[in-house]
Amino acid sequence: MTKLLKIEQLAKRVAVLKKTGKKIGLCYGAFDLLHPGHVKHLEAAKKFCDLLAVGVSCDKHIKERKGAGRPIFNERLRAYLISQLKPVDFVFINYDNNTVKAIKKIKPHFCIKGEDYQDPHRIKKNQPREERAAQAVGAKVLFTTTNQFAKIKTSKIINQIKKWT
Repeated sequence: MTKLLKIEQLAKRVAVLKKTGKKIGLCYGAFDLLHPGHVKHLEAAKKFCDLLAVGVSCDKHIKERKGAGRPIFNERLRAYLISQLKPVDFVFINYDNNTVKAIKKIKPHFCIKGEDYQDPHRIKKNQPREERAAQAVGAKVLFTTTNQFAKIKTSKIINQIKKWT
């Protein structure tokens, strides 16, 4: 069974699994340069649900947000890496770059974000829309707690590597 699905396939599979009583969690992100913070977040997210689906941002979206030289790994490689992690049951590449649409299509029980998204200085402009979309499909927004691992950021790793070269 492949873990990497198109979002439409995932939505159908989730609908069936929900009927069997399985609790579905949804995480999403760029996951460029997979690091311990990502892994700890996904491990913590899995504790909230029976099955964890992860949306990986497409290359175009990351390039627009992060600029030249990003992403480091293309969307297929990033999706593959995420799919190989034990807590992850399903992966899709979010080509729409619209998490609200993904939430509405998948209709998970839980939308799970990292603890850094609770910081009022870091709340993204789309976060309130994502939370409303979760509420509209009956999902609860949850936050993982990974303590010191939440401070690890891909951009900081890249900047440190640049200093070494």
